[in-house]
Amino acid sequence: MKVAGRALAGVITVMVWAGHRAAAGRPVPVGSRGLAASVEDVMLGTRQVAETHLAGCHLVLVSPDLYGNVEMVHRLMDQSVSPMVLLEVNTRDTSGLIHKEPTDRSLKEVSLKLAALGSSSKPSCQGLLVDHTDAATSTLSSLLYWSKRWLQSETRVVVMGSDPEANSLLDNSALRNTRLALYIAPYASSQGRRGTVQIYRRCLYCHGGNAGVQRLYRWDLDGGVPQDLRLFMSNEYKENFNGHQFRVVTMTYFPYVNYVRVSDAPGTVVRLTDSLNTRMMEALARHLNYSYEVREPEDGLWGLETTGGNWTGTVGTLQHEKADFSMELTITLQRKAVVDFCRAYIGEDMSILSLKPTPLPEYLALFRPFEGTLWVAVVVGTFVWGVALWVLLMIKHDVTERHRLSLASSLFYGWGLLLEDHPYEPPVTIAGQMLVGVWLIACFILRASYTCSFISHLVVQGKSASINDLETLVGLRKSVGWQWGTEIFDGAFNTFLTISNNSDYHTVKAHMQTMATDVGIKRVLDGGFSYMRNYYATKILIETFLTKEKGDNPFHIGTTKYPMFAGNSWAFRRGTPFISRFDTALQQLLDNGLIIHWMEDVISEHIRQKRQEVEDTSERTSPTRVVVKCIVASVNISANILPFFSF
Repeated sequence: MKVAGRALAGVITVMVWAGHRAAAGRPVPVGSRGLAASVEDVMLGTRQVAETHLAGCHLVLVSPDLYGNVEMVHRLMDQSVSPMVLLEVNTRDTSGLIHKEPTDRSLKEVSLKLAALGSSSKPSCQGLLVDHTDAATSTLSSLLYWSKRWLQSETRVVVMGSDPEANSLLDNSALRNTRLALYIAPYASSQGRRGTVQIYRRCLYCHGGNAGVQRLYRWDLDGGVPQDLRLFMSNEYKENFNGHQFRVVTMTYFPYVNYVRVSDAPGTVVRLTDSLNTRMMEALARHLNYSYEVREPEDGLWGLETTGGNWTGTVGTLQHEKADFSMELTITLQRKAVVDFCRAYIGEDMSILSLKPTPLPEYLALFRPFEGTLWVAVVVGTFVWGVALWVLLMIKHDVTERHRLSLASSLFYGWGLLLEDHPYEPPVTIAGQMLVGVWLIACFILRASYTCSFISHLVVQGKSASINDLETLVGLRKSVGWQWGTEIFDGAFNTFLTISNNSDYHTVKAHMQTMATDVGIKRVLDGGFSYMRNYYATKILIETFLTKEKGDNPFHIGTTKYPMFAGNSWAFRRGTPFISRFDTALQQLLDNGLIIHWMEDVISEHIRQKRQEVEDTSERTSPTRVVVKCIVASVNISANILPFFSF
């Protein structure tokens, strides 16, 4: 046999739980007791499968018998391959306790070790060989459950059984996400001839879109596994989902997601209406051949982490596997710890909606040419120059001068020059004249700058500063008591502000108010308030309802947009085997430009419909139309009455 060097070249980890405990130091006699003929056929069949389909994989072998296991290992490999870990556990009947934590310490240790191996090592191929030839199904089920097999959907599972009717182990809930699972059992012909095995395969969507077990093939061990037999390549999985119905959870968030609730009950079924994710869902359902049922989360929240590692809302629904995936969820590191995300397909930028800058009072045009710091510099500079001139003249005072310049006169002298007053009685000393000359040049520059700026401010009326970022909001709160709010504050925006290192962001979070959109818009119009919402939603709101016929509106959308982490994606419950199919399909939509096209089309179509509704409402209630209706009604009444008066 050359299997050890060629077929099972990967690392072999052997896990054993046994009903017989070997004495310390007691040698294990390999081959001391022979395997039953049917079990030997299964071992040989498993070896052939490993040789052709598990070459180079990291294998884990689980068996209930320590003595028989060593012989089985040699049957499979023909020699020991290190490292080999032997864990011995007393096996017992655990029926009825499968979903309860095992009380047997050894079984618990094996489960934890098996789970650790599956999560810590990430080889390109992992295989789990389970010896079911002499073990209670309930014990194996408990081990698979507590080792969290459903989180390793790509692990190749091979169950070695002695009874073809026992392939129900492949239907175990712990393997619900496993799409690469086989059951190898002996087959006896009517003549009782051995040397033939049959293999069953778990399929996820073969039975009307649901999971099941199907007999795949029967082969003679002398001929080996047929080369064209694709044991771990499921065509039905690669092509479509055979009409499988997925459970979908989502929250309304137009233009990303929009729907109509079927009832008012918590967690109600919803009917999708036109939105970006609706178009994506319909396209993927046709392409991948699946159906879906969409519900709201029972608590109506996006999801925040609570005590004990549990989550609320949409994230919590996926965490507890009450849904298969969700549409439209922002990717965060905290959420990735409990759900799986496919690729991000669009960003979500939060923006700040405020009133447009208002015109400043006209009297401020006198002061606006210079900034406050420049005004201070001019006043201080004039005062310093006047004092400097007075000190200089005191030092250079000549007895022939008629009188000495006082400090007050020196200060007023500087202000007079600045205001274009003619320099009276200039100093006679060279130093004084130079000082006055420098001041005259400075005054000329200041007067020219002020005059030009003043004229421009008279022509173009000044406006208040625009609110473009969160830092401006915090500054306005300190100066004038500015306030702000948003519609929903239990999702990614809350997390974004929480984990930021910017103290201003923490201030924004601490004073954030939540309210409906119409209330927020009204408060923005009242002044002293800003409303934060998704950029696309804000743009739709303004262009649909708040923009006049000439295209003007009183609102300003901040130029700084705050992206919510890595973007928006579809989230899936942990361990789902179909996430790669959705990931590939979404990438195809992105490559063809359909995501951006659909988003723009949804927005433009929504704006057109809403504007048409507003125009229709205005038309029905306009005075002219009412008068016309009255005239038409009068004419119709007259036409009906006149025949009665004709003879």
